[in-house]
Amino acid sequence: MRTSEGDRASVDDVPTLAEIKYIMHSAGENTSVGHYWQMRDIVELSATMQQSKALIT
Repeated sequence: MRTSEGDRASVDDVPTLAEIKYIMHSAGENTSVGHYWQMRDIVELSATMQQSKALIT
């Protein structure tokens, strides 16, 4: 999330699932098991935040 000091993160800063999948695909087979689980957590968090964004707007 790109924020400057004193600036709040916007829901628009949340990466979309498509963006995250692209990043994961780009990483390809170079990812370690630990990295996979970390990315999976990020995907789940992003999905939750996208749902929250849908509720807000």
